[in-house]
Amino acid sequence: MIREKAKNIHTRAKHGRIPGIIIAISIVIVIVLAAFMLDEAGTIDLSAIFGGRKQLGDGTLRMYTIDVGHGDSMLIVSPGGKTMLVDAGDENSYDAVKGVLDELGVSELDIVIATHPHKDHIGSMEKIIRDYKTGILFRPNVQYDSKPYKKLIDAAYELQLEMKYAYGGDEIEWDEDCRVRVLAPVKDGVYSPDDMNEWSIILRIEYGENAILLAGDADIYSEQLAMLNSEEGLFKADVLKVAHHGSSSSTGEGFIQAVSPIYAVVSLGSEDGHKAITDELARSGVTVYRTDRVGTIIAVLTGAGVEVYPYGK
Repeated sequence: MIREKAKNIHTRAKHGRIPGIIIAISIVIVIVLAAFMLDEAGTIDLSAIFGGRKQLGDGTLRMYTIDVGHGDSMLIVSPGGKTMLVDAGDENSYDAVKGVLDELGVSELDIVIATHPHKDHIGSMEKIIRDYKTGILFRPNVQYDSKPYKKLIDAAYELQLEMKYAYGGDEIEWDEDCRVRVLAPVKDGVYSPDDMNEWSIILRIEYGENAILLAGDADIYSEQLAMLNSEEGLFKADVLKVAHHGSSSSTGEGFIQAVSPIYAVVSLGSEDGHKAITDELARSGVTVYRTDRVGTIIAVLTGAGVEVYPYGK
């Protein structure tokens, strides 16, 4: 009888140790995985464990003006981690754009905007939408016959992307904490069918008390037409992405006054001059950053304040 009781006790102990061993092994595995998944801040990136989209939002609105030489490409990340790519430089800009996207852990682009069909703005966009899952592609409603633009539109159809035309007065749904408004081109405005710059999408992104304004390659005529067809004060922004790489054909005096930026960022190649516009902005008390001098530029908007500085410095 005693031996039978002892045997029962031994059997229960033997079976009780098995779940304990499994739990211990599981804890060790989790600890090892966590050690490999610590980010720079010392926190665990749970997206690496559970899969899915990496969380990019940090509660600020950020714009990365990517150094693509003579061209434009801006990655914008919302407070909640939504992504928007405005333009993608020329056909040689893919590596520069991809480098920033990959460094930040971007795997999907919620919105892609082609401000106008010129190749220094959409040259690498076809490859980008093929390599990064894309939500919606916005573009102006204008016809343009060029190989890079045709490749972009053909790829969008092939990938069955949702495509929309953007008009002044439209609002784009993106992040619930931000308001994204299209200011140009004006829907019934008269633009030259031969001048694609006139058709540029002008975009304003508002977060709290702060705002960014991106002007594409809009010229002074487009700026004035947009201001005439928009409510007063709508162009006010803390950060201005200067139109047309700082060309004197854009960023008129009235436009500068309407925007009244604290900072201006200019995307341009080292061969570009455009000193007149940067001087005009400086005289207006605006702090100017140029990609040809400092490389990629980041603007950080908290909703109550803004800071602009060279990316990685």
